[in-house]
Amino acid sequence: MGTVVGDNTQSAFADAEGAPCADPSHEGCARYLVGPQFSSAITEPLYDRARRA
Repeated sequence: MGTVVGDNTQSAFADAEGAPCADPSHEGCARYLVGPQFSSAITEPLYDRARRA
């Protein structure tokens, strides 16, 4: 069974150093998914609820 640590709420194109890319088709530019990370205060109740469902 896996662990939920966050969700992907945003995406952006950036280079290897994390700088935004003006042109996503530029070599060395990659798409990154980002979002908030969950603490155990959030994930434990979600896990308990899913187990009961």
